[in-house]
Amino acid sequence: IQTSCSLTGAVLNLPFETRTAQQFRTIRIKCEVKGENFIAWETPSREASFGLPAIESINITLNQESGRLRVQANDHYYVLVIEDVKVDDGGNYTCWGSEESKSFTLEVDFFSHGVKTPQRLNYGQNGTIQLELSAYPPLKYHWTKDREELTLPTDGKVMDPYSGSIRITRVGRDDAGMYTCRAVWKEGRSTETEDSVEIEVFVVGE
Repeated sequence: IQTSCSLTGAVLNLPFETRTAQQFRTIRIKCEVKGENFIAWETPSREASFGLPAIESINITLNQESGRLRVQANDHYYVLVIEDVKVDDGGNYTCWGSEESKSFTLEVDFFSHGVKTPQRLNYGQNGTIQLELSAYPPLKYHWTKDREELTLPTDGKVMDPYSGSIRITRVGRDDAGMYTCRAVWKEGRSTETEDSVEIEVFVVGE
């Protein structure tokens, strides 16, 4: 538990340093502030990468809403509410008092249901095998095709490191087959989890 006490007797508490949320759910995080004024919850920031836009941090004050995020007061607790949790919500949040501040990391689990299969690619055109699995911290993706390991990038195929989707330049007949992706979250940690998704791919057209 993170607890901060100043010489004036002010106390600011957070019940954890890391919290895991599931995508599309609502999460509530309590910050206890006593003996000082609550200022705001500060959201994470992110630099632009892999074609994704940068995200700037914002301060959410009491009874102020910012899209799916808002702050509610309950006695000495200032509750950050995040509705319909997205992967982009992952990162470091800070509860600011007038004298102290404490932070925690929000981890967002991946959601593997709803991946489209089968998928069809057009012969001779550029195409994408759509996986669209993401999480925070980012997933590690391990692909196989027809039960053989698929090393990427290779042979006109590159993988989107954010979603795991495979982009193919000039689709050929040999791009058809059964693709399997093993998505691993927090690889190498005690809380590592994984799931496998199979996608049958057909090549259509001339």
